[in-house]
Amino acid sequence: MFRVPFACLAALVAVSTAVADTDVETPLAAVPADALFVGRLASPEATLESAHAFLRAAEFLPKRSNDPFAAIGTWIGNPRLAGVDRSANWWFAGLVDADGRYSTVFLIPTTSFVEARRTLEATLGRSRVHRSGRWIVYSTDEAAVLQVRNTMDGKQESLDDSLGKAERELLLEGEVTVRVSPAAAARLPVPDDLALPVPPEWLERIGLEMSAATDPKALVKMVNANVRSLTLAVRVSPGGLGLELLLDPAGDRIVSLVSGWQAPTRSEWSTRLPEEQLVYLGLQGVPSSAVRGIVENAVEEMPRRSELRRRLAGIGETLGEIELGEVAVSVGLGRVEQGALQVAKVVAVDPADKVLELMRREYESTAFDAFETAQRVRVETGGATVAGRRADRLRVSVRREGVGRAWFDTLYGRDGLEGALLAEEGRVVQVMGGGRAFADSCLRRLDDRTGRTGNRVLAASLGRLPENANLVLLADLPSLAVGVLRAGLRGGAVEEELDPRLLDEFDRERNYTGMAVGLEPAGLRVAVHVPAVQIRRTRTVLGFLASRVRLGGS
Repeated sequence: MFRVPFACLAALVAVSTAVADTDVETPLAAVPADALFVGRLASPEATLESAHAFLRAAEFLPKRSNDPFAAIGTWIGNPRLAGVDRSANWWFAGLVDADGRYSTVFLIPTTSFVEARRTLEATLGRSRVHRSGRWIVYSTDEAAVLQVRNTMDGKQESLDDSLGKAERELLLEGEVTVRVSPAAAARLPVPDDLALPVPPEWLERIGLEMSAATDPKALVKMVNANVRSLTLAVRVSPGGLGLELLLDPAGDRIVSLVSGWQAPTRSEWSTRLPEEQLVYLGLQGVPSSAVRGIVENAVEEMPRRSELRRRLAGIGETLGEIELGEVAVSVGLGRVEQGALQVAKVVAVDPADKVLELMRREYESTAFDAFETAQRVRVETGGATVAGRRADRLRVSVRREGVGRAWFDTLYGRDGLEGALLAEEGRVVQVMGGGRAFADSCLRRLDDRTGRTGNRVLAASLGRLPENANLVLLADLPSLAVGVLRAGLRGGAVEEELDPRLLDEFDRERNYTGMAVGLEPAGLRVAVHVPAVQIRRTRTVLGFLASRVRLGGS
């Protein structure tokens, strides 16, 4: 019996690229609509070429390696790839019958159907090998082949008839793609130890059955009732690796959870944030009611007579009176002498003055003294000037006793981190750290609508993700690690000199690992892109951390 080796599948997924063409011919008319999964490997020759280029760029692959087609040929039951077209799309499907029996069906394009059939019939027999257009269709399970024949003859619905537009487009975009049906998965035997690693009360809060966290059968039932399909596309190029997942919801439970969310649009503020920062976050389309719900849940978890509960309750009430737009945040590291942490935040909101008051109250509620750490936030109304405009002066001071004290002093400064907060028509801007020059620069960039001061590196990173998303996160992870180490060294929190090569990596032009999450009519879409240089630089940093760094204890 030919079984799909999981290691082989994982390797193929890890080396995939994007080839988008929704008009390409497919054998989906031969795949039953209730298939457990259907997978596509686009042009194995091109896939392997791109995969080798990516792995070389990430410094994961030696210059010479064995012929991968030998293993692929064994996997598909045709070791010599007799009559197989290596330059066209290969397809695979997993079927589950009513008794929970699983079978793999191969749908492989041919250059010579006769030659491919002769090879396969020698091991499988004629009854298990059939033709669908240019594809040879076969399986070791005769019942699975019969199901495919019935689908081809129109006796049961095919996946070609039931696929949604967004599913089909994504299924044809990645060079390795797969679509999974939870309804078919529910027919498989359920492992006794299957469980969700979350507290049951979390499920209850979003309207799902609490038993799904501990009962395997309840978990399968919950997923089947709420998810129609999951489609994953994996892309690779010499420059990086990308993943994109589309969740198509079933029923109205998931839809109701996100009701009121606005359709995302192209980010207005993100590319005008300061350059050379280490982390960027963009959020848009989130209704104030959703944020208010989060605050109200937090309030319910607090002691009834606590001051913090009272303050948070007031914040929740104010959230009901505002219209929240895009939120964009950047985080970087600067000079240790004045506190290394640098943060810029802009919130598009109406009315802005209400949000300014809300943020003032928020800072009041963040003061705490616990776990050997004391934090205080002082707000001086109108006490600062930023780019010629009056603003509130902020000072955040954090005092830590015992382990980690040097790190807090490094990030926040011994006298506290100073910043500014101001509200203008349609927006609230907050800047922390970096001194007055950093604050002035941030505001001028946000004011510039000409694009002359736009962050081009950031714009290029956003261009590798879906155009519209509710949430976008970009991070230069290796530079973040080196930046923290460098700041810790200057502030006395690190007791080991840094390798000059690490400093060189940190001083190079930024590049970002990116993630985007978006809600759309077709469902929930999640995308991730990891540049090859990020992988290479991360390995360098991790190697250094594992072998040489010792952290200070005070």
